[in-house]
Amino acid sequence: MIPFHLTTTKFYSLVRAHLNQNGIVAVNLASSGKEGDLARASAVVQTMKQAFPALESFAVEGPWKTGMSPAKNLVFFGGRFIEQTSADSVLAKITETAMNQRLPMETIALLNTRRTDPWPQGVVLTDDFAPYDLLLGRERSQLVE
Repeated sequence: MIPFHLTTTKFYSLVRAHLNQNGIVAVNLASSGKEGDLARASAVVQTMKQAFPALESFAVEGPWKTGMSPAKNLVFFGGRFIEQTSADSVLAKITETAMNQRLPMETIALLNTRRTDPWPQGVVLTDDFAPYDLLLGRERSQLVE
């Protein structure tokens, strides 16, 4: 699980401030594909969008053999380059970065898993409100009520 302080608006604002003009941030989030994990993914997306208004999302099945067929590794890319460039150019840049060994070669497998559907609205996580680890329980309790 990602430490909560690495999922806040302040953290992503600091990341953006430290990126160079063409810098790209990549965030990996393991997800079971179940409702609680999807709530956490939506919260991370919503929070990242506070600092990175345009994101590219990818989801590749993990190598685990747990029987959880919807399980995925979600990878979100953000940065000025993504905000100012077409999706095709972004995919070319990701490929180039992997080919230059600045991203794992497995990243290229992600390119066929690009998410085009918008993410559901999620909560924005801040230093004062970052219930990242509680989102799973909150969603389940809403289902019971």
